[in-house]
Amino acid sequence: MLLSIIIPVYNAASYLPACLESILSQQLPLHEYEVIAIDDGSVDSSPSVLEEYRSRIPNLQVVRQANSGQSVARNAGLRLAQGKYIFFVDADDTLIPGGLRRLFDSLPARTEEVIGFDYVAVREDGSHHPWHHQVFIRNRSFTGSEFLAGNQVIGVLWGYLFSNDLIRRHRLHMIPGIYHEDEEFVTRAFFHARSVIVLDIPVYCYYRRENSTVTRSDMAHRVRLINDRITVLQALSDLSGNSSESAAVLLRKRTFLSIDIIRLLIREGHQESFIRSVLERLSGMRLYPLPAAPYGAKYALFRRLIASPARIVRLARMPAYYFPVKKII
Repeated sequence: MLLSIIIPVYNAASYLPACLESILSQQLPLHEYEVIAIDDGSVDSSPSVLEEYRSRIPNLQVVRQANSGQSVARNAGLRLAQGKYIFFVDADDTLIPGGLRRLFDSLPARTEEVIGFDYVAVREDGSHHPWHHQVFIRNRSFTGSEFLAGNQVIGVLWGYLFSNDLIRRHRLHMIPGIYHEDEEFVTRAFFHARSVIVLDIPVYCYYRRENSTVTRSDMAHRVRLINDRITVLQALSDLSGNSSESAAVLLRKRTFLSIDIIRLLIREGHQESFIRSVLERLSGMRLYPLPAAPYGAKYALFRRLIASPARIVRLARMPAYYFPVKKII
């Protein structure tokens, strides 16, 4: 079997039909893929929708579990997956018709362990915005470490196909109970992958919705997101390479994640006590002050600008202050 599509489902009845219909539009023979839907204790009509589609998608497997969170649901899907590749799809998103067929047709050998592709961001007003991976070289294979050394990898699970063998070989799984488990999983997958490629083929439609995990604006949620990012940083600290090049790749990735945390502390105007506690935790991981590394003039300037906690606190008091983190490294 070529592909396992894993969909965590929680109270997604209004979105599921479009998601499942888009899977049927991929022009893949039924024997080439399976769909594993993990119903994470939905209390709406999601179970009924899934049952309805089982008659139309014979290779749809539905598993129900007590509400345990998206990470646990995805891990449950991984344990069942039989495909050569794993594709994580969110229940409120869709696939571009024929996208997977075009993707696989462009890779006849299918030896890559991570395959990236383009996507379309769909906003609340219905506008579509094509998005491309910001990589230096597309449509060419690299080792995962080579790729991490020269590119900023988008930390979302739905942006890639992952080799099931890679996942099992390195026992990759989601950290339960946190947001941003994508970032940790994707980083580990790239670090261990023998071959990765990013293709300029659009496959996925990501819908930005109000009050989603990413867009919710209440401060308690924002605090949790930052704390979960720190959990990801701590989890990645146990990765070790067998060369100085591997160590440099990991430092670059963890530094980028640290910059992202500091940017959020400033942009979201957090309380001084929280800012200082976060910086202490980063300092304990030797990530603040930011490492003296050759990441370019913008990075050096930013590093000096936020060299002390007092400076970050002052920046956080400025209205609408924003650092474009992806342009720093």
